[in-house]
Amino acid sequence: MAKDLAPVLFEVLRHRIEEIVAEAYYTLARCSGNPIIADSGDHEEALLDANGSTVMVAGGIVEWTYSLEAAGKHLIEAYTDNPGIYDGDQFVFTDCYKANVHHMDIQVLSPIFWEGRRVAWIVTAGHTMDIGGIDPAGYMLRAENVFQEGLHLPGIKIVERGVRRKDVEDSLKGMTRQPDLFMLDISARIAANNVSSKRLKETFEKYGIDTVLTVFQELQDYSERLARAKLRKIPDGTWHAVHYMEPIREEESYLKLELTATKENDELTLDFTGSSPQSRGSQNIAKPGTMSNALCSYLTMFAYDIPWSSGVWRPIKWIIPDETIVNPKFPAAVSTNTPSGGGTETIILMQDIMAQMLLSSEELKEDVYAGVSGGFTCTIDHGLDKAGELFITVHNMDVLICGMGALADRDGEEACANVWTPKSQVDNLEALEELFPWLFLCKKEVIDTGGSGKFRGGVGTFQAVIPWDTDSSIELHSLGLGYEARGTYGLAGGYPSTNSLQMIIRDSDILEQFRRREFLSDVNEINGKRENRSALGIYKLNPGDVLIQYQNGGGGFGDPIDRDPRSVAKDVERGYVSLETAKETYGVLIDPDTFEVNHEATEERRQAITTERLRVGRK
Repeated sequence: MAKDLAPVLFEVLRHRIEEIVAEAYYTLARCSGNPIIADSGDHEEALLDANGSTVMVAGGIVEWTYSLEAAGKHLIEAYTDNPGIYDGDQFVFTDCYKANVHHMDIQVLSPIFWEGRRVAWIVTAGHTMDIGGIDPAGYMLRAENVFQEGLHLPGIKIVERGVRRKDVEDSLKGMTRQPDLFMLDISARIAANNVSSKRLKETFEKYGIDTVLTVFQELQDYSERLARAKLRKIPDGTWHAVHYMEPIREEESYLKLELTATKENDELTLDFTGSSPQSRGSQNIAKPGTMSNALCSYLTMFAYDIPWSSGVWRPIKWIIPDETIVNPKFPAAVSTNTPSGGGTETIILMQDIMAQMLLSSEELKEDVYAGVSGGFTCTIDHGLDKAGELFITVHNMDVLICGMGALADRDGEEACANVWTPKSQVDNLEALEELFPWLFLCKKEVIDTGGSGKFRGGVGTFQAVIPWDTDSSIELHSLGLGYEARGTYGLAGGYPSTNSLQMIIRDSDILEQFRRREFLSDVNEINGKRENRSALGIYKLNPGDVLIQYQNGGGGFGDPIDRDPRSVAKDVERGYVSLETAKETYGVLIDPDTFEVNHEATEERRQAITTERLRVGRK
């Protein structure tokens, strides 16, 4: 292996490797017929070295980053001798206890050989709409064990020495409600792996195998050096956070995730001791998924400017107690850990910890953002489509567009995205209406959903949708979070965002409004019986019913009464903050007609707020 590598050549090859992995990302999207992959971007790709360690990731679904590496390492350990790993092989992997966050986020891994030896792996992963199991779409609200959660594959060859195995394909097709779409998804991953393998071999030919393998190793070492140097900028200390979430099982109380972080010099220990015992429901997350989800917040808040290779997480030591919600004993159910279980809560919990750590550093505190994505509504929908055929889909990226948390020096963006999906995008609603029996009535930003603060959290959204062009009921599996146990926190005196909400208006008059050529501008204009739904559950949506889903905003940063009154007035004028919140929370009095600030009354109101705080604080 080459020992010396010129800095310019290192940069050239680093960028070439980034493009190779990016090509896998776009190839998968363009070859898949699955809208949640092709349109939403619910997928992730990575290049691993010969030992399964991460060289580069594509930056799609960040919470899967470590899980791709864990799958590669398992295949090497388990199958090198039997059945063997050969040039041209491709393995299908779904096992959460070995690597995956979800069973339905199917990985396909392909070893890359050069002159007879294995030198790398390419892995592609994405959300496949159905993998069998007790419930459709891979999220099993009713599951009590992993055997009810569909495909459980710790690596099976679907391609052997370049030849697709019909026996394996036929077996897999027999285990899903949508066999053709399932195989198209798998084929898209195989295609993406083949393209990346070809590009990598072209790089070997041009630059030499030893040079490229040196870059593989140096990238990981380079990331580790940068991560350790950045950790040294944070004072040694210990930080602690506790978060709660609603349970699926009615007999269980709120489920708790607890994390203590200890930083010494350039090492970080993450200790999940104190988290709830494993649930009887499917909100558990297996140990590899816990690590992968915690790393999501570490990567996006702390290591955003460091190449995402295995070196970034080498400084971390893990303590994850057995038989807890973050490390359950097999065969505990795990399929709803994200978005409504231990997976998402681990992301939010780690956000909280990283924010505390960075705020203690003068050099790094500007990288902090308040809570984001701690509450939302999301549903699995299935029934008969316009042609009378079975459809299964997820209201996923079209609803998961929460407000961004405020930063230490500016407001959070309005209704932007989830922090763990930087490459994903909001679905084209008209495209969804073509594919599924839906009609979207409206989608807009919601007033007073951003956390108040010196810098305000971005506002969230709501959408209203009805069944359309179908006479059948649609079954909805609700996967919400943050309805009761608020998850999106504020920082440095900033307020949290609002809770999430999901509602059905039964037997509405919306069709009559259409006939009168009236168009919806506000949910309060719909008549019918209003029915608030819990975060987690299964229910029917009938023709004429309206499904309404509210997503929360981002948390605020800093004391609201320190916010520039002119900024509050602008928020009111734009419809982000109500006059009542401006007065009661920000202490700003505004003319409702001109949106001018009454500075004298504002000064008096803010002084009254301060006086009241001191009075309460002395009790």
